[in-house]
Amino acid sequence: MKNYPLNSFLFFNFFTQSQLKNFTHITEKLVCIFIVTLTISPQVNTQPVTFNVSQLKKTASDAQPFDFFGSAVAYSGNTVMVGAIGRDNYRGAVYVFEFDGVDWIEKQILTDPNSTPGEFFGNQIDIDLNNAAIAGYGRDVVLIFNYVEGNWIYRQTIYNPSADNYFGTSVDIDDNRLIIGSEATTTGIGSANIYTYNQNTQQWVYLKSFFGSKKFGHSVTVSIFDSYLIGDYFSPPGVASGITALIKWNGTSWDSTLITPQDLATGDNFGYSISASDNKLFIGAPGTDASFADLGVVYFFTNDGINLTQHQKIFPDSLFGHLLRFGSAVSSGSKRLVVGCDIQNYDAPVYVFDSTASGYAFKHLILPEFASTNNRFGISIDVAPNNYFVVGASGENTQQGSAYFFTPYFLGNALNLDFYGGIFSSGTASIDTVYISISELPPGYENEYTYSWLLNAGSGLIFDGGYVGNVIPNISNRETTKLCWLKRNDAMSPWEYIGGQLDGNYLKSTIPFNSSCQLVVVDSTGSSGVSGIGNNLEDYTLYQNYPNPFNPSTKISWQSPISGHQTIKLFDVLGREVETIVDGYYEAGNHSTLYIPNSTLSSGVYFYQLKAGEFIQTKKMVLLR
Repeated sequence: MKNYPLNSFLFFNFFTQSQLKNFTHITEKLVCIFIVTLTISPQVNTQPVTFNVSQLKKTASDAQPFDFFGSAVAYSGNTVMVGAIGRDNYRGAVYVFEFDGVDWIEKQILTDPNSTPGEFFGNQIDIDLNNAAIAGYGRDVVLIFNYVEGNWIYRQTIYNPSADNYFGTSVDIDDNRLIIGSEATTTGIGSANIYTYNQNTQQWVYLKSFFGSKKFGHSVTVSIFDSYLIGDYFSPPGVASGITALIKWNGTSWDSTLITPQDLATGDNFGYSISASDNKLFIGAPGTDASFADLGVVYFFTNDGINLTQHQKIFPDSLFGHLLRFGSAVSSGSKRLVVGCDIQNYDAPVYVFDSTASGYAFKHLILPEFASTNNRFGISIDVAPNNYFVVGASGENTQQGSAYFFTPYFLGNALNLDFYGGIFSSGTASIDTVYISISELPPGYENEYTYSWLLNAGSGLIFDGGYVGNVIPNISNRETTKLCWLKRNDAMSPWEYIGGQLDGNYLKSTIPFNSSCQLVVVDSTGSSGVSGIGNNLEDYTLYQNYPNPFNPSTKISWQSPISGHQTIKLFDVLGREVETIVDGYYEAGNHSTLYIPNSTLSSGVYFYQLKAGEFIQTKKMVLLR
């Protein structure tokens, strides 16, 4: 094994702020980019490289006052769509952003080919893979766009099957199912309209409508078990405690169940907002009185296909003010809930909650940085299954509007390490290299270099969804399928396996980031392949077992986009295979198994690994005896 002195590799030139102005191209909504140049110098010691990072804010390329960019947002894969209902005399438009591996770039502007003034096209948007549904409730239409060869192409216009309603008040699309809400005007009957996709005609066809009071259909969502949720926050009329209808196709007919928590009171507005993720349901009641009038609350339910179970009432962690209306917007990912508030002056935060063994726990309160007053931050929210999210702020800068992307983007490169992250709150981060001893590595691992990377979060930085990586020749002298990442908090802590993903020749790993984190790329010498390296297939997902830590049993769940043979195996910390948990053929969809460990297993850390074809993903579990 070769050992290279650290100072034989890297030297950095640093520029003053005035010099930086001559070199730096300040891109849209990046407050600062710290430019670092890399040269080879065998005799000079390295220094930490510091990055100033901030929230990622995007605006329209042709922004004008009163465009209301950010009125609606939708996020799926590498695509974000942002509605601007005021553009072009309130005809409206939708801006398409794509992630190019570094930043989110505006790619297209979508409009209704038959637009009319006052259409408000883009008031609601939803994306499912290569399909997008975009509402223009001022013209009572929902347009379907398909992603074809790098562009979104108009395919179909769906018209209001009823009269005198705001068709497109809400919309949700999932696979071959589409639901469109249509709340009424000051009088009348609201509705929710269900459509299905016809493979032969390649058109969406009308299936069924359901009716209620005037605000029935204000919020809608597609859910599991062939079910749909429809919110009516104004029902019963004059009371407005709110209801939510669960509509389900049983194979021969439609079943309907009304969800009405027993503690609802006048003006709670239960059903004002709805989000569904797998078997989890979140329903906002922003009018609920608690410490303040109209403080608001979000109800958390689960649906097992037979029963709905209420688990939790989620309140804001901090009492931001009177009439907060927490729960006016909700969106959920696989493990995250983000809640917006339409407080009267629209200067409220969004609240981030993450899933725990006991329910959803508060994680962060986010306010927009460098924002104007009356910014309407949180008027729209969309959380992707990967738990990253986008927030609209349609009132910023004289209602030009903006959208905040709380997703990983390229923050910089230092010491051959690409650095990505999502920024909740701006601050500084630094990358340095530190020596390690080969003897410090756990059994079963080898390292070609004698240094690792040290990442530090500076004061004020709140960091989320980070990852680091580079092409293999830049970070390791080895080219092997067993390369993986180890992490430790500091030199006194033990190394912890965190695996990684291999995308072509690019090896990356998420950062379990706190105040500091030390990372190293190693070669796993074991035969088990517990490296967690696989193709970066986001449609496959292995979820964290629940509960964790556990005794005597735990539930393991996973998702596969296609049918096929799948295994889940258990390994110890040395990479030795302990037992097979799952081994069989599974259809595409969501699956789970109850794991009861062998009685011979002792307390400790274990790794369970899903393998399906070339895809491999690994998670850590802790057994308590």
